[in-house]
Amino acid sequence: MKCYWTARAAVAVAVPLLAVALFLAFSQHRETRRALSVLGAILGGLTILLPTRLIGVCQHAGASCNLVMKPTLILAGMLVIAVALASLVVVERRPAATG
Repeated sequence: MKCYWTARAAVAVAVPLLAVALFLAFSQHRETRRALSVLGAILGGLTILLPTRLIGVCQHAGASCNLVMKPTLILAGMLVIAVALASLVVVERRPAATG
């Protein structure tokens, strides 16, 4: 039953992550982009923590949640963190807009 709740929680993390990505794509202000990048990294960390520490997955080693869902969520979380940190670096290196 852990797999069911982990999947539900993953959807609950994915929805705000999608909103963060959309806002980040259309934001113009440097401070907003910085805050959204940090929020994206936090949501990526939560994605990793769901199957590993917070809820977990089935104990059965051959279950699809252990073979597919857990590695996928970990990889997706790492990818989200990497993209968020890259966005943060781009925001910090870009000169501030004047006017």
